[in-house]
Amino acid sequence: MRQKLVEYWPGIYIPNIPPKKTMGNLEESVIEMRTRVINDFCHKSSKFKYILDSEVFQVFLMNNVETKKIIDNLPQLSYEELLNRYQKAFNFSEENYDNNFDFLNSKEKIILELNNIKKALINLQDFKESVNIIQEKKQMKIEHYISLIHLFEDYEKYTLNTFIDNDTEKLVFFNPKNIKLCENILNLKKKIINPYVQMSNWLEENILDIEAMIGTLENLNNLFETLDKYNQEIKRLENEINSYDNNYIFNIKLCFSFKNKQTILNELNEQKNSTLNTIEHLKKIIQIAFTITEKYLEQFRLEQLQRYHKHIKLYSEDMKNNSDILNELWLFVSKDNNLKEIIKNSNINNNKNNNIQNN
Repeated sequence: MRQKLVEYWPGIYIPNIPPKKTMGNLEESVIEMRTRVINDFCHKSSKFKYILDSEVFQVFLMNNVETKKIIDNLPQLSYEELLNRYQKAFNFSEENYDNNFDFLNSKEKIILELNNIKKALINLQDFKESVNIIQEKKQMKIEHYISLIHLFEDYEKYTLNTFIDNDTEKLVFFNPKNIKLCENILNLKKKIINPYVQMSNWLEENILDIEAMIGTLENLNNLFETLDKYNQEIKRLENEINSYDNNYIFNIKLCFSFKNKQTILNELNEQKNSTLNTIEHLKKIIQIAFTITEKYLEQFRLEQLQRYHKHIKLYSEDMKNNSDILNELWLFVSKDNNLKEIIKNSNINNNKNNNIQNN
């Protein structure tokens, strides 16, 4: 469906989806990631009327068992049909076109933007790899921390209990009366989170967004390249038409053809007119696509900044919440009556020892 959307809207932004995965595609993490990203794709697509109104998207929403077959059988569009589609979707009329539109300068702008975003993508992919490594280490640290709590419980239950004649009220973690501490430990297990998971998800979606923008700019650049080829074709046709003014060349060509001169000239002129017509359609498509994409690029840059700020804020909140949960647990532990008694007795013993030493 997305491939068809890209084909029907060359040079216009289409949100991205993750590529197919042949190995491990039934793993829970992969299913969760693809579900999240495809939901994100649908959410982003809903912001673009040209996607919502597209017959491709309408077929997709039907959820028909024949959806793939229907989409595959949708016809290829001519440049004239693409132009009509663009004009209708983006409200472009004849007065919107700039007769002095600088195709060369616009193409250079697209190439420059494309190269810059490709560099950004490489840095972003490196960033994601580093975050994924940190995420795994952080997850291990969280699991080890929770395991430590269990070790305290086990130590009190199986070791310390032996030395206090099974008087569990003298314990801290395994004290049956310490219900509040049990609740705090359960909260620790339930609430403490790995903040790098959210960051990794953001980077995954961000990479897909940037890849989609790169694809948009590449397709727009392809339109410029196609226009250049058609312009070269016009020059070739004009040269061939002019060549028939040279009788020597003309006679050689006629030797290899069963057509007369006028027939050949008519065919060449017909090809030239058809190519000129295609060029005219293509120029208008490029102007529309360039205008829409240049405008969306401004929004795209702003969204990158806003999304970064959003996730830094989420990361900060997650780290603070984790700290609050841990602080609450250890603050409660430090106020345990048994620990207070130990500290009190320890201070008394220290004073006695000091007195003895002084004496």
